[in-house]
Amino acid sequence: MVSKVEAAQAPILAAVDFSPHSERALIWAARTADLLAAPLVVLHVVHDSAAQPGYYEQVKKHKKHLRRIEEAAAEMMSEFLARLRKKNPGLLDEIDSRLVIGLPVTRILEVAEKTGAQMIVMGSRGRACRICSWARRRSGWFSCRRFRSPSSRTLR
Repeated sequence: MVSKVEAAQAPILAAVDFSPHSERALIWAARTADLLAAPLVVLHVVHDSAAQPGYYEQVKKHKKHLRRIEEAAAEMMSEFLARLRKKNPGLLDEIDSRLVIGLPVTRILEVAEKTGAQMIVMGSRGRACRICSWARRRSGWFSCRRFRSPSSRTLR
């Protein structure tokens, strides 16, 4: 059995994809981490697209162009966190942000296990969550909750 002190030291893992849904989920995770006095790990999994291997497609000033995947993801993470810090002063000051490459379902669970995360928080675009179903089959104890937000469909 994990004590309350040990649980408070285990981080909350927020997996983000830079969407408005993950933005709201990250804010919820940061507030929860603050209430629990738990560290917050913000993770983006760089998923290599089969259509453009090694590159992310970005639209800037009405022009599409390709950028190296790691470089683009790092910049997107930086801009995403800066935008949220500006909207929520002091809330995201002490975080551990990480970028990893791979399949999201696998890498999120690997990082959760490696960090000893007590909770995984991520936005949902109203679709079934593959991570929830995979983790439930793997462990048998996994719980997935949906949180309603006034301005969105579902937070997961």
